[in-house]
Amino acid sequence: MDVYACSDDGFEQLCRQVVDGLGLGAAQPFEIRGASTAFSIAFERVSSDGLFRTKESWLSVFVRARAPLDSTELNLFTQAALTVGAGNLLLVSFGEVEARAAAELRAMLAREERVVVLLAGDLAQLLAEDYGGGAPNGFSFAHLRTYLRSQGEQAP
Repeated sequence: MDVYACSDDGFEQLCRQVVDGLGLGAAQPFEIRGASTAFSIAFERVSSDGLFRTKESWLSVFVRARAPLDSTELNLFTQAALTVGAGNLLLVSFGEVEARAAAELRAMLAREERVVVLLAGDLAQLLAEDYGGGAPNGFSFAHLRTYLRSQGEQAP
């Protein structure tokens, strides 16, 4: 799947399929300068037995830039996550991310007690193929998520 060949609408639809597949289906579109598309969601996760409840908030950012993302661009996403009050930032970059910039992103959000999930390059491509209708070639985020959920449901 070539995300660079997708129309803007096609890319946004692909990103929506990824967000849905990751269990964040009620996420709302969110505008961020520098992002190809983004979604925001806050919800309460409830354990299968109903005993535990956790409030979560996510900002999911998708970027299909061909040049590696640098600190300036990542700072835009950091500020957006802090502004919206997201406890978790999912950043999916179909291009590369400069290692120093990624370390700065993680450090800055860790200081604010936020979690960062960064998938770039080949991992982003795998995610797109997995949830975008392509045939997974080896590793599958969807299969891993399904397996982990079943293990949680089967636990005593």
